[in-house]
Amino acid sequence: MKKTKQALLIGAGVVTIGAAGMGVTASTYALSGSDKGPDSTLIDTLVSKFNLNKSDVEKVFEQAHDARHEEMKADRETALKSALDDKKISQSQYNHIKDVWSQMDKLHEGKRSDANRKKMHNLMEKLRKWMDAQKIDKSIMGMPPRGGHDGPHNDDNTSS
Repeated sequence: MKKTKQALLIGAGVVTIGAAGMGVTASTYALSGSDKGPDSTLIDTLVSKFNLNKSDVEKVFEQAHDARHEEMKADRETALKSALDDKKISQSQYNHIKDVWSQMDKLHEGKRSDANRKKMHNLMEKLRKWMDAQKIDKSIMGMPPRGGHDGPHNDDNTSS
């Protein structure tokens, strides 16, 4: 039992260290159409290397993923509220962005499926285009560049 806990702690450390790179992996996964999640290879490696129960390792990854999502929601909300308070966006723009993010959060909290990931991607792309049309600098809200966390992809909004 102690060995299992140590191995899970090691796995949790690996998850924490690798979290930055997972955005790229998740984006690649979402585009690949694969039935396996972006963490499946790492989970399988940890399970076989440390002789762990796969469902225990999956739970650790799920908890780390959920914690990161909640952290991102809080950061996003703080940035959005600051943009409103600093008059960088109007109340109606604030409300629209909150509505889209609420829709995305509901999809995120639901079943993790390719269909939901695609819906989330589409919502985010529509929001980005709407923000461009509204001349809202996405960076004021901590939004990653178009294409995810791996860098800009010919984003028309280049203001800093």
